[in-house]
Amino acid sequence: MFLWFLFTKSKINPDFRYISALNLLMSKYVVFVFFLFFSQFGVAQSNPDNYELKIDFEPAFIKPSQVTIKKRGNSASLNFKIFDSRKKNILEESDGLIKRNELKTLDEFLKSYKFKIKGSIDTIGTEKELVMGDSVVKYYDIMVGTDGITVKGTLTQDDNSKHFAFWSPKEGTKNAELISIISAILRRTFIERGIANYLESLREYFPLK
Repeated sequence: MFLWFLFTKSKINPDFRYISALNLLMSKYVVFVFFLFFSQFGVAQSNPDNYELKIDFEPAFIKPSQVTIKKRGNSASLNFKIFDSRKKNILEESDGLIKRNELKTLDEFLKSYKFKIKGSIDTIGTEKELVMGDSVVKYYDIMVGTDGITVKGTLTQDDNSKHFAFWSPKEGTKNAELISIISAILRRTFIERGIANYLESLREYFPLK
């Protein structure tokens, strides 16, 4: 309406009217872009339901690997890496998306999961320290066997990190359940030959059906 008045009713110099209208449009465009950016990134970053789950697999006889799950809102991305034996170089890497039902299953599991550090003789190493006013678990290496697999992970949520670690989980335990959920997501997502073959070999280290 204001733009129509500028061009039809106003007695202001036409060139000035054109510049004023253009400036008005530009200012509205800048406000719109700022609002869009803030709604997409500012709010999403502060959402307490967002998290990053990173799990490292260190099997005895095959290459180590790592899965990273990043949840933002109602969706989550997935990254999987296979490293060389010294974990210095990435041999294979692939990205994917997690289905809504898979994400819901993982979310529900993490709500009740007890983040602990377990060794091969079922000892629990939890060393707490105060960091930025929060009590967190100090992470350290665990006792491992010679022919199994060590699993280490970190859940980062709302600027807080929880660590966990275990060695060759037994069937029926919460750690085995976590691996079952993650394994199902990985097998469904990554079907390319190299990673798919690796995942089948990795499954042999866990009590999976």
